[in-house]
Amino acid sequence: MGKMREREQSVLDLPLGIASVVHLVFTAYQGRCAHCGTIHTFRPTGISANAQATDRLKRYVSLLCRVMPVDKAPNIVPISTDTARRWDKQVLIATLPDPNLDGIRAILVDEKSIGKGPHYLTVVLDADTGEVLHLAEGKRKASLQGFFDKLTLVQKESIQAVGIDRAGAYKAVVEKEIPRAKIVYDKFHLIANYHEVIDKVRRGEWHAAS
Repeated sequence: MGKMREREQSVLDLPLGIASVVHLVFTAYQGRCAHCGTIHTFRPTGISANAQATDRLKRYVSLLCRVMPVDKAPNIVPISTDTARRWDKQVLIATLPDPNLDGIRAILVDEKSIGKGPHYLTVVLDADTGEVLHLAEGKRKASLQGFFDKLTLVQKESIQAVGIDRAGAYKAVVEKEIPRAKIVYDKFHLIANYHEVIDKVRRGEWHAAS
């Protein structure tokens, strides 16, 4: 490898004592391989190409996001909330193993509102362990269909029960993909439905009373 050029660079690093802003300065070397002719850039271990921070700082921010809201992480590390969220996602993608889809007895399916406005995620959990098995944007049939598309026939047959709300989109997918599984309606939504009916009857009786 023949050295072509070198350049001084800096990235954010872990806070040190009372210093919340720490820059790690290093020299990046660029060289051409004598055998294949490709150009490589060499940096210290733990610093990715085009990175603004060390890998260990990103892991630290991701750890902060486990114990506090992501918008509070900038109170400890001088970065924006968007950067904290992006680093956390990068670390999770790199470190979290794929979920185990074998031998699932029961699943819980629900939508979760995210951000401002009508933005939703469909979430599938293992009812026994609480492990997140699937996340998808939206709350339509396709949002849940993506989960079943990942399962083999044997994996589908192991699912005995599904907990869902009373919305029709999820139910239609469940009945098509695992027709033998029992559907258990979410208690929260059932009670909400009861209250809605009781309120309707109460208002009707109030208006009809003399």
